[in-house]
Amino acid sequence: AKDELESITYYAIAGDASGNIYSTTVNSLTIYRMRRRSGYIMAKSPSAIIEALDYALKVSSRDYPVKIFVPDGTYTLSQTAEVGNWVSLIGESREHTIIRSSAADGALLITGDYAYIQDITLGSTLANGIAFRDNATYDHTTLHIGLEEGDKYTFNHGTSGTRILAPIWDPATDDTQARVESFIVNGNTVSVTSAATPNYLIEVWNGTDWDYTMIDNANFYVLSSLSDKTIQLRAANRRGAFGPACTTMTRIVANGEPYEAVSVTLNSAGFASFSYDDANAPQLQVSGASAYRAIYNKDENVIKLSHLNDQDIIPNGVGVILFGMPGSKISFSLANDPSVNSTPYADVTTPLYALKGNGNETIKRTAGDNKFYFGLSGNEFRKLSETGTIKPNKAYFDLTETNTDYGAAAIRMIFESWPMLDEEETSAITDLTSAKNETQHNYSLTGAKTRQQQGLYVRDGKVVLVK
Repeated sequence: AKDELESITYYAIAGDASGNIYSTTVNSLTIYRMRRRSGYIMAKSPSAIIEALDYALKVSSRDYPVKIFVPDGTYTLSQTAEVGNWVSLIGESREHTIIRSSAADGALLITGDYAYIQDITLGSTLANGIAFRDNATYDHTTLHIGLEEGDKYTFNHGTSGTRILAPIWDPATDDTQARVESFIVNGNTVSVTSAATPNYLIEVWNGTDWDYTMIDNANFYVLSSLSDKTIQLRAANRRGAFGPACTTMTRIVANGEPYEAVSVTLNSAGFASFSYDDANAPQLQVSGASAYRAIYNKDENVIKLSHLNDQDIIPNGVGVILFGMPGSKISFSLANDPSVNSTPYADVTTPLYALKGNGNETIKRTAGDNKFYFGLSGNEFRKLSETGTIKPNKAYFDLTETNTDYGAAAIRMIFESWPMLDEEETSAITDLTSAKNETQHNYSLTGAKTRQQQGLYVRDGKVVLVK
């Protein structure tokens, strides 16, 4: 889970009052990238803990706090690791996540404002040594930790911060806790039924140890089958510390008669569009993937996915998106559940557009028909060409009445509980963004108007980087 560091070379431009360029300087800049999908760094060794905290010193801030997760184990550091501003250092459990050091300042030296440390026991390898030192100048340090017997700690300032060394928590009232009441597993897809927090830790027993997956979405999948495995789930509080493990799990099992009239294999991104038309099968239950309602928002030009229902039951004629492990084959069985909404798109009105199911019909376009159909491609929807078709048992969007020609542009899909952020967020610099293809009036560094390609350009008085 070590994050990538990149270095770029850029040019600083100086000019006179008339706008003439008279000098340039060449500079280098290091860009630190922080993964935004879950916002956590996994540190599973002493050196990884030191490197993660050093990284956090450079990039952590109030807007993008760095959260470092340390699994159970004993870690002996070769030096004192510094904890900076808005850094959360989270252990798996206070009793079994132990960090020690023989350094004079102990295992940790707290120098930042709003440092947060929870579920870790600190110690020293020296007799009566210092476990940690708090040198922060503000009273915002929060510690929910333990100390090994005989070890000491020092505070070099006031004592009004929250510093509980050996707390006894009441999960019902303590705000350091976040709980999950139960969750559902369907194949390798996990759905949290009590979304009290955007961050979760799923732990899967592999026979000898726990595997960890961190995510900031209430519905997600892991890259292995969860069938017959021991699973527990934890929810995080607002600073990233995980509450008690929930083991109350409902596994979706298709108990009805197998339905083999249709066959679906998820694409390389883990998606498939699906619908069916069979009067003898009013409902189908999905096994091995989760079913999502898909709605296009014209104003935002985005397709939002939301869980169809907890049972992953699809009514006859309804278009859905299936999501699970990439490349996996999905099975169906007959279902009969009167509690399932048979018209899940009944509330969809403009500027929203519902995903349509084409059942047994093949959708075709003809030259000059002025139709705007969009079909699934990877993890997005693309416009159907005049010679294109959408095969039976798929689903599509008919955006003809929007009167907007999107050309070959893709329409992005997002899960409603996921933030609309890229996989990575540039954390150490600002205002260096990629320009869109349709941007006009780009100028080279020599001042000449030019067509946009990869490189550095001047646009609207600013230097921008086009990747």
